[in-house]
Amino acid sequence: MADQYEIADNTELFYKCSKCGRMFEPEDNGNSTCPVCGNSCNTDSCKLVDGSNEDY
Repeated sequence: MADQYEIADNTELFYKCSKCGRMFEPEDNGNSTCPVCGNSCNTDSCKLVDGSNEDY
């Protein structure tokens, strides 16, 4: 079982858009635009969540 403070090997951090709920990879500078609704996301406005980087 993975430690709750570590990210599993098959996960990455994603933004979860506070407007539409879409999960997407943040850009390098931390400020990102949601590809679905155009909402501006950063660490204050959108939640960072663990998401799978597996190609399903």
